[in-house]
Amino acid sequence: ACQGWVEVIGATGDETLLVSYAEKMRDGELVLSDPATYCRVRLTDRFALRAGSQVLQSFSLRGGRYVLFALGGPANQDLRLRFHVTAVEYPLQIDRLLRLDDPDLQAIVDLCERTFRACLQDGFVDSTWRESSQWVGDALPQALIMHALSDDVRPLRQVLRIAADGAYPDGVLPGVAPGEVHAYTVVDYNFTWVELLELYWRLTGDRAFVDELWPVLVKMLDRFAEDVAEDGLIRSQPGRRLFLDWAPVSRQEPNAIYNLHYLLALQTAARLASELGADNDAYRWQERAERVRGSCRAAFLQDDCWWDDLPPTTASQLAAALAVLTGAAEADEQPAQLDAIAARSLDLDDNPQPGALVLASPFMHHYLFEALHAGGWEPALVEIIRRRWGRWATAGCPTTWENWNVDFPDGSTCHAFSAHPLYHLYRAAQSLPL
Repeated sequence: ACQGWVEVIGATGDETLLVSYAEKMRDGELVLSDPATYCRVRLTDRFALRAGSQVLQSFSLRGGRYVLFALGGPANQDLRLRFHVTAVEYPLQIDRLLRLDDPDLQAIVDLCERTFRACLQDGFVDSTWRESSQWVGDALPQALIMHALSDDVRPLRQVLRIAADGAYPDGVLPGVAPGEVHAYTVVDYNFTWVELLELYWRLTGDRAFVDELWPVLVKMLDRFAEDVAEDGLIRSQPGRRLFLDWAPVSRQEPNAIYNLHYLLALQTAARLASELGADNDAYRWQERAERVRGSCRAAFLQDDCWWDDLPPTTASQLAAALAVLTGAAEADEQPAQLDAIAARSLDLDDNPQPGALVLASPFMHHYLFEALHAGGWEPALVEIIRRRWGRWATAGCPTTWENWNVDFPDGSTCHAFSAHPLYHLYRAAQSLPL
């Protein structure tokens, strides 16, 4: 993150000054965000000068690779401007320095670490340039990356706390924390919050903090239980956002990705409750999970394929990975699912392929890697990272992109949720010679 600011001497009061932030260039020109299109963000601060000397500085941090200062209006020859850029860096203590013998994999580690550091302010933020916000879903890969580097759990604790403090009256958690960004109340990020809570418990054993947030967990899961229909599956909540993935997966409901992620959250919560001795909660959540698991198998599993919707239109890597992680796919069914997942990622054609699974985004490859790890497919996991993330390293990209293609004007080329291979390589290096 950074902030451009200006010292001014000798202004007449008729001038304006613009400070713009950009992340990429096209045909030699900076790509400036248009607030009327795409993500509708205004990445330019406009100052109207008064007569005399002054300092032009906004109240909030910005970010990007480029800072552009533009003076407009009549100005006299005595006007003097001194331009400044203040950069912000989190005091990250490195407790585990990942160094691999393979230079290609090490280049990917460095790529991911740069991205992670760039998106670490006083907490986890998604990117340095665009909204630069703390998204609850993005925090999971970021927290895992942090664990691979440091024993510092403060950003993880913070996102758990702020999301809990921002819960709606019905118990649903915000997608962006802090903030009243109601249109971006991402329902499936609530399930990620459960994973974050378990991760915090695993890393710290901090029973007092988990107990403090326990009523939030109970109320939130009880609210989602109200969404279960007669077929045993949930639908997203009107007026709230269903994310799923950036990939072109079907968004029709009932949706396999959404329900399998809900199943994963129930299983995670039940496991955590059992460890903490909350037996009644553990029993309730496990019972709900078993019902959802059976409903998912009945609805979405056809001819050994996990479809995303009904009637089937797309089948995705993400649905297959979540089916493996939750055990919705039986043990004897999982090798075929993992084989299909790995084959699609190892095919470097990012375009939709007839007869193949829908390619997951870099973000959701986290769940693919979790499934491959759980199935003992660590070599395939490493090879996917080598081929797919290696393209960015080989091309000289300093940071990981938001998606495989970011050609649209507001597409981010520095997004922390895509940097999770650092964590997965850290874990793989404990069992494989890398």
